[in-house]
Amino acid sequence: IMKHRIQTEDGFKKAFESFVETYSRTNNIEIMRAQTVLREMFKGITGQTMNQMREDLAKNAENLTDGQRQRCYDAACDIADMMEKGDKLTFHRACSHQAQQLATEFNITASAARRTMSEEFKAAEGIELYDWGKELDEQFYRPQIEAEKAEREKPAQGRTKTAARTRGPVRAGPR
Repeated sequence: IMKHRIQTEDGFKKAFESFVETYSRTNNIEIMRAQTVLREMFKGITGQTMNQMREDLAKNAENLTDGQRQRCYDAACDIADMMEKGDKLTFHRACSHQAQQLATEFNITASAARRTMSEEFKAAEGIELYDWGKELDEQFYRPQIEAEKAEREKPAQGRTKTAARTRGPVRAGPR
């Protein structure tokens, strides 16, 4: 859980505190002991401390090459295709998907990937990525939702009130 949290977000302190509190209550041990146990377990599993992992991810994000930055821009541009071809895919979901793929590819956090995508998009296109995302939601997502809503509001064709009542009595079982 903590490894995923560290890889997703830039900070992990609040999540770790919450996790420690839950772990200490569940295992009926002191909070300080729970912290020590969880930190040792994390280091044993991953081979590094939580802070070392966070620092490595941050260093990788700072040292992105021009080619990697271009890849972030390309991933941001691919969001429109994902939304157009996807079934009810919002901008935020598509953006999160792209950010997670970049994070895995470059060994950075997903939030650093989103931030880099946004920076590169603004530099190339002159508009904020999230403003563009609002336009994409209006262009692709909203029509899909409106069509689905209209479909639900249509009365079921070929089915009348009497047809629904002719199913027969419900039996309670043997008496």
